[in-house]
Amino acid sequence: MSRIEKRAGLHQELAHQVEGLPRDIGAILIGLGAVGVAIPGPIPSGTPILVMGLIATFPQLIARMGGPFARRFPKLFRFLVDFIARLRIDLARRYPEYGLAA
Repeated sequence: MSRIEKRAGLHQELAHQVEGLPRDIGAILIGLGAVGVAIPGPIPSGTPILVMGLIATFPQLIARMGGPFARRFPKLFRFLVDFIARLRIDLARRYPEYGLAA
């Protein structure tokens, strides 16, 4: 598999990782992002948090439209895939009743 082919599948891998997360996480992130946009201050700009919330709530968006971004920013997408995998493992350890194993 070439480097370009590996980069092309990063957005699909990220969407697959995010699909299993509870929608509540996305709603919380959207709320925090809205507060960060409305009240700038100690919280950095709420826009990135808002985008993460939208991705967590609607993972099919990243599956459909993430291809060009994954090819342009492969390190960012690799970081996000690894981060979501660690988050799922941590959530599965803390809340085994949700069945969030990676």
